Parts: sequence; C-alpha cells; structure tokens
Amino acid sequence: MIMDGSKEQNLGESARKLRDAGCHKKQIEPHLPWMSLCEGEIRELKHGSTRKMLKWNVPKKLWDHCLELESRIRSATTLSRLDLDQETPEAKMHGMSADISDICEFEFYDWVIFNDSQATFPETKFHVVGPAVDVGSALTDLQDIEKQ
Repeated sequence: MIMDGSKEQNLGESARKLRDAGCHKKQIEPHLPWMSLCEGEIRELKHGSTRKMLKWNVPKKLWDHCLELESRIRSATTLSRLDLDQETPEAKMHGMSADISDICEFEFYDWVIFNDSQATFPETKFHVVGPAVDVGSALTDLQDIEKQ
C-alpha cells in the first residue's frame, strides 16, 4: 500500500489492518512536484460526482458508483492542462480511445424499467442496467432487484 504521510493512514487502526493482512506499506516523499496535480484532479473528481449526486438526488450509499463513473468520464476526456498532446488519458495510456457509448447513452441514476414475463402479480421485478466493465457488451444487465 502506497500512502502519504498522514497519521490516519500510517498509525493506529489502519496500520494494524495492513499488518494483519500481510500488506507492506510505503510512504511517498513529501512535497513531490506532481502531487499538486494529483490533488487537483482528485478535487475535480469529487466535485463532479457531488454535482451528479445532487442533480439526480442519489442516495448516499451509491457514492462509490458515482465516483467511478466520474473517473471514467474524466479518463475519456481531453484535459488541456496535462501533457497529453491533445489526447485523452485513456488513449495516452492504452494507445487507443475508450469506448464511451455507455457513458453517452444514459445519465447517472437513470431508471430503466422493462416488463419481465417471469414475474407474477403482485411481485414486480426490476432490472438495474448499467455499464459492465470487461464483461459482454457495454450495456449489460447487472443484477435483479426484487421490489417489495
């Protein structure tokens, strides 16, 4: 685990959990010149996900899904302030542009409801549809949720 010099990460409960799991920890050097760029990107990532959650009135327990989507969007967006030669971070790392069809097709926290012929009254079965990374097509049925 690579972490900064914060006491929360290096002492107490966090350090004990790392030891118990057999993980090695390494502390980064303080005041590295590229750390300020990272902090700015993390700030923008948090701002973007917060805006989405407020816009769609998303329950707080889904914050990690929103943060993951925002990071995928930022990774597939050209950022002029980084040394990317007008390419997206994804293209710079992998040599090809990312598939953004699932990002462009729906908004975050859009409901997709369809008729399930297997469900019987009064039980209604809803399907949560979203991006499935590295599995099937870009839009895949992730899980079934029984409405109670």
